[in-house]
Order: sequence, then C-alpha cells, then structure tokens
Amino acid sequence: MRFYLENWEKELCIRYKGAPVKGPQVDECTKVRIHARGLFPDNLFQQRFPTEPPETFEYRKATYKPITQSAYLKIFNTVIKIAYDSGFSIAWPSESKAIMDYCTNDYPEYDSLLHWLFDIGLHAQLIEPNGVVAIVPLTWEWADGELPKPYAKIYKPESVVYHKEGEKTILKESDGVFTIIDATKIGRVEVLPGDKFATQVLFVHNFGSAPTFMIGGDATDYQSGYYQSFISGCVPHWDCAVLDNSVLRAAIHGHVYPEYQVIEVSDCTVCAGRGRYHVTAPDGASHSVDCHACGGTGKAHSPGFGNIAVRLDEITNDTGNPMAGPVKQYINKDFSSIPILEASIAKSLQYAYSAVNMDFLAEVPAAQSGIAKAYDRAYLNSFLAKVANQLLGKMLKWIIYYIIMYREFWAYKLTKFPIELMPIINIPDNFDVLPQDTIMNELQTAKVSGAPNIVLDFINDALIASTLGNKSDDIKEFEIIKSLDPLYGYTISDKLAIKAAGGVSQKDFVLTMHINQWVKYAAKHISKDGKPFLEWDEVLQKEYLDSKANDYIRQSVQDSLPGQDVFGGERNVDSL
Repeated sequence: MRFYLENWEKELCIRYKGAPVKGPQVDECTKVRIHARGLFPDNLFQQRFPTEPPETFEYRKATYKPITQSAYLKIFNTVIKIAYDSGFSIAWPSESKAIMDYCTNDYPEYDSLLHWLFDIGLHAQLIEPNGVVAIVPLTWEWADGELPKPYAKIYKPESVVYHKEGEKTILKESDGVFTIIDATKIGRVEVLPGDKFATQVLFVHNFGSAPTFMIGGDATDYQSGYYQSFISGCVPHWDCAVLDNSVLRAAIHGHVYPEYQVIEVSDCTVCAGRGRYHVTAPDGASHSVDCHACGGTGKAHSPGFGNIAVRLDEITNDTGNPMAGPVKQYINKDFSSIPILEASIAKSLQYAYSAVNMDFLAEVPAAQSGIAKAYDRAYLNSFLAKVANQLLGKMLKWIIYYIIMYREFWAYKLTKFPIELMPIINIPDNFDVLPQDTIMNELQTAKVSGAPNIVLDFINDALIASTLGNKSDDIKEFEIIKSLDPLYGYTISDKLAIKAAGGVSQKDFVLTMHINQWVKYAAKHISKDGKPFLEWDEVLQKEYLDSKANDYIRQSVQDSLPGQDVFGGERNVDSL
C-alpha cells in the first residue's frame, strides 16, 4: 500500500538524498563523538595549524593517539554505576508478566532491554543528545499467532531529516531511502531517478503518536531546538589535550630524530631546472606556467616531514653575498617545552573531569579541602541525577511504553493505553560512585575536623557500599547489620567502654559482638518455609538474631566458673 507525500516532505527527501543533515545539532554531537570514539579531529587540526603543508597534516594523522577516549570511558564507567545503584529498580505489575518477560528475556538482539540500555543507550545519551530513538518492529512480517518484536533503533542527528515530538519523524536510512513515522503508520520512501517517488506503508499502528523521541541532553543548555551533551563541558579541555599531545609527539620526534636542512642542488627532472614549462590550451595557444613539481624553483624538492629544504643560491654571508654551505646539517632545538606540554595535557584532562565534577578520575587529583570535596559530592550527585532522569525517566520509560503499545494495544485492538501494565521505575537521586581512597580521605578529614557522628556514619556507609560494589547478597547483609546492630558504627574499644559503664544490655552486647558472623552464617545456611534468611522480614531477622544472643548467654553462664562475671575482664574478648 502506498501513501501520499506532502510537498515539503518531498523537498526534504530530495535535499538530503545524497547528503547528510548538517547544522548546530549535528556539530554538538560530532565534537563529543570525536573524543568518545577516538576519531581524528580533522577540522580541529586544520583550524589550529592552517598553514601546515599536506605532508605534515598526514604525519599528524598517522601518528595521532586518541588520549581523550580513555578519559571519556572513565566518565562512562562512572555513570554506568547508575545501573547497580540500590535505589534503581523496576517494579512490574503482576498483570504485565508477558511484557516483563519480553523486556528481560526476549528483547531482540540483546535479550534484556536493560543490557541494551546500559550498553548502547547510555553511550547515545552522552554522545548523541540530538539523535532520535525509533521503536520499530524487528521485521515487517511475522507468522499468524505471533506478535511484533519492537526494539529501539538509534539514529544519529546526521540521519534525522525532520522530527516533531509525537507527530512525525523523517529518518534517512541510506542515499535516497527514508523512513517516515507518524501517529498512524510507518512508511518507506525511495527517491528514484528524475526525483520521482516510490512510497510503501510498512506498518499501520494507529498509536495516536509517533513511536519516536529525541534522546535529549542537558535541559538547562537547550537552545535553538537542539541539546548540548551532558559532557559537553569536557570538550574544550579535551581539544586542548589532543592538540598539545600532537605538538608533544612532534617535539619528542624532533628530539629523537632532529630536523636537518637539505641543500637543493639537483635540477628538477620535470622542468629540467628551468622552473617553468609550456602547455597548450584547448584553443591552441601556448602558455608558460610554473612547474608543479618544484614550484618554480627549478630544483628538486622532496624534503619530507621533519626536514627543511634550503636553496643553494639563497645562502648568503653577512655581507649578503652568496656562499656555499654544507649539503646537509642538523638543526639544534630547545626542548624545554616538553615538560611544559606534558603538564598542560595533564591539566587539560583534569579540567575536563572537573567540568562533570569527577576530579577523582584524574591521575593526580587537585588539592582540595574537606569542605570542597563535600560540595563536589553534591554537584556529582546532581550531574548523575540529571543523566539518570533522562536515561531512565525518558528513554527507558518511552521504550517500554511503545513496547506495550505494539504487543498489547495494537495486538489486541485495545481502545486505550493499558496503563496498568506500565511498571514503576524507581530512579535514584543519591549515588555511591566515589572510589575508596577518595572516600577514606574524606572520612579521615571529617574525623580530624570533629564532624558529628551522623556525618561520619554517612561517609562510612558510602565507603562500605563502594567496597561491596554490585554484590547484592553482600549489600543485603550490610543493610541487615546496619539496621539490627545495637551499637553499629562503634569500635570494639568503644563497645567495651559502653558495656563497662552499663550503657548496653547483656543481650545487645553479645549481639553487637557477634552480629557479623551470625548474619553471614544465616545468609548461607538458614531458611524458613523455603525463604532464605536475606529475604525475611526485618522482624523475623531480629527474632532470629536475638535468639542467637540469648542462647549464647545461657551457654556462657553454664560454662563459667562460680563467682565470675560472664562479661568480665577475665574473659577473652575474642571469644565473644
């Protein structure tokens, strides 16, 4: 089945049939993509070194090292910890078991939608904010009784010919082939020779809105209809780093292989030393032009990168008279700029991390006070929260929404969206992503400064969470200990002092001294009605631990000698 094209749609297809989309929305993504993908920044080098000869540019290109790609990956590997944050979860209603199974086990190509989201979608979120996500069927035909298999397909901004949220999107698939998605259908357009058009309806969905959306970036930087990337603040510093690194590589190359000047003594073989030659125009007229090989000098010229050619007739003495010089001599250079360049590169990378409040990723972190680090933690949480809200609150939400539209609304011919099938996506707003050494320094600073216990407990919890990483059982054990230990956060010496002062009951003292080993044992060996200890209600967990403490007290009383205090100083603390 064919469909009708508006004139403006035809004009857009003709305009971009053999050319990519251009504009600030593309430039914004390109400048981030260059560093994230380790590409050679042609325009950046041409703007920085506009008078360089082609062989020098090619040398820079051949020896280019994408030092900023690893910097981007460090940021990505920090942001991806959103996936493992204890505050992130998806609560699926019992009615949407089929949708949950599709998203977690049968999602096309990746099996799990979350695997795709944090492997592909997050990169797109950071690099391609002006790209578009289209939720389309994996194939356009399926057997009777089967359901369509929708999946998210990402289009870079170079392929987004037109996009109006919820209404219509025109996407370039290849030269002359476009996909048009609107509120009722998905169609294919091909521009034929002579600017004729062939159209085909691929799928009629009647969703009432186009199953596409712009990826989006930092909403505070939205301008002129396009987004800036969440990490666009890193780009100026990354640009400086790669430019300085190229200069540094050339300086080191010049130190190991010094430049030398070559005296041009041989005649050019093309013009026989004359510097010019005659060509015949189409009208038969003869013209004299500069030799293309020697540039009109008449001398052979092939110094290559790193060498300087000098004509013999240009060498003069102090009086200005021509003089003979050595055919080849090395040029001495001052290499004091090398450590300056190295420091400049390190500083640029550090400034880039600072732009996204991730100074801790720098190899040599900036010297900061404890107060400054506390503010950094708040800014870092703000940055990660913005990314999480866009990634989980928009991208994940709308992908699941349109999966439901394909596999429920369309498949069973419903009249309205089945809202009861939408899961609840819990988005974290506080993230434990700082490395252990940074948290330990922060903890030490807080202790020295006399910070309140509640602040110390908060930092200590962050340290433990960082140590446990994404080990879910270990995290559950930690949460149980934190919640049920009557003297959580105190050292053994502090606990003994509190016991001696009568500030804790015998049962609670025994519990606080043994809770770690009891919880670890119960996590591996104890269950009730087929339910493991870690999944019990907190009340049942407390009852179990209290019974262990009471049993220990009774056994200790039986084993003690007459007149001895069970918890007196004569008993070995380690035995508790």
